[in-house]
Amino acid sequence: MPKGLVLTLGLLLAAVGLFGVLSKNQASTPAPESSAVSSGPCLDSGVTLVIDFGSESALQSNVSCLQDFAGNGWQLLEEADLAPTGTSQYPAAFVCRIGGWPTETAQDCLDTPSYQEGTWVYFKSLAGEWVRSGQGAADPNNRVACGAAEGWVFITPNTPESEQSPSASVPQLTCDTK
Repeated sequence: MPKGLVLTLGLLLAAVGLFGVLSKNQASTPAPESSAVSSGPCLDSGVTLVIDFGSESALQSNVSCLQDFAGNGWQLLEEADLAPTGTSQYPAAFVCRIGGWPTETAQDCLDTPSYQEGTWVYFKSLAGEWVRSGQGAADPNNRVACGAAEGWVFITPNTPESEQSPSASVPQLTCDTK
């Protein structure tokens, strides 16, 4: 057999073998399971999510518990069925709309909303206190752990200082990782 043909056949067999290994690995990797979502804060384990739509919205705050959640803050919103919408500039990174608020007529989400237009602010609970997050919700390093609490507040220039952090207090949880 000519040397060039042997090399070509060898490369072809190697590619087929690699494809088989990749296909086998992809087939054996289970899809992530959905989290169980319930109303109210988590009491013994899980991730608590608090959404305050702001006093101008007339919408009730949303507090939910997600059991067995694994992912980042953006995925937490998706898993809670709150349909986060990004901007045209940052479609899966900058949160412009949560649960349909603000409405499309109030904010088109073509660009990053200004404080004057109203914007979502992202919080984490640390030792029972709400602090603004230093990471974006979609940041791959922003892994939400069991026992955590995350919050979002829609803030406008008219939002009083007392309403500029999530309204719900959340219990400090320590999840058993046995």
